[in-house]
Amino acid sequence: QFKSYSLESSSDYSSSKKLLGFEFDTELEKKLLKLQKKAKQAVEETGANSLYLSYGFLEYSSEKEPSTKLLAPLINIPVEVSQKDALSPYTITYTGAPLLENFAIKERLKQELGLVLADFPDFLELDEWDCSEYFNSIEDTLAAKSWKIKQYLSINNLPPLNMILFHDLRE
Repeated sequence: QFKSYSLESSSDYSSSKKLLGFEFDTELEKKLLKLQKKAKQAVEETGANSLYLSYGFLEYSSEKEPSTKLLAPLINIPVEVSQKDALSPYTITYTGAPLLENFAIKERLKQELGLVLADFPDFLELDEWDCSEYFNSIEDTLAAKSWKIKQYLSINNLPPLNMILFHDLRE
């Protein structure tokens, strides 16, 4: 799993244009290759993409342990990792499939704390939407808790069957 780093301390989410990652080239290549292989295997076995770029992480604390900070991704962007040849750099490309919210954290906050987060647009595509309004709405809802949205970015393989079921439930 990749480490995530904050892009900026500003709450204006639309102003961030640069991403920073801290890995040595050889380590980064190993991780990207592993992600690429797992994603390819998921497509072969289930027919569904499992590789997502998660953006915007809710930093919150548990009611049981308020001093412990937890992170939950809010938006999952379906991507693919590719490389033209062994000497070419890896590229991470948006697949064009709908973006997915983190339904689990949304339901958890609703069930456990009675907090209702902003609605996530149905079948959203990356080029159709500016996430700053969504993030700002969530921060407004959670202001009394002093929780924040961190502009972190992480790429990982998520369980494809859970994503398929989630899509089916939304339709």
